[in-house]
Amino acid sequence: MSVLLRASELEGRPIVTFAGESPAEVKDVVFDSLNGTLLGMTLRGHGLFSRPRKDILPWPRIHSIGRDAVMIRDEDAFQGEGALPAEPVVITYDAMHRPVAVSGNSTYLTNVLYSNTGKPEQYELGITGGSKTWLTNTYEWGTQRLSTSRDHKWSF
Repeated sequence: MSVLLRASELEGRPIVTFAGESPAEVKDVVFDSLNGTLLGMTLRGHGLFSRPRKDILPWPRIHSIGRDAVMIRDEDAFQGEGALPAEPVVITYDAMHRPVAVSGNSTYLTNVLYSNTGKPEQYELGITGGSKTWLTNTYEWGTQRLSTSRDHKWSF
């Protein structure tokens, strides 16, 4: 049976071996947005004050994902932090040294519009050749605190 899960639903879920040991829990999910594939999971120890681990759990080494845990054969499933492919990210700045674009294997942030006081008023997000999303911010007149933030989506 297949079930659709959000990445946030996996965060904090224990990783359990066939022997019943639980050496770690899921910290985050690593997703390749260019190819639309799950690459693996970053890990942390157990408990509220646990530190992130330096190793990762690649997707091919996951035996199954259950309602309560992620199953692996044994602790040999973990690999060093260099096991996942790296993506070089380039940040483009304007004349005022404010970020206006972020790109890697694709373009993610394509433009930023700033107010006269330097606050970001609109972010244009989108993968090259794909749909676009604009995040528009408004600020209170006197305090310049963020008042609203809205998203507008456009698809091909």
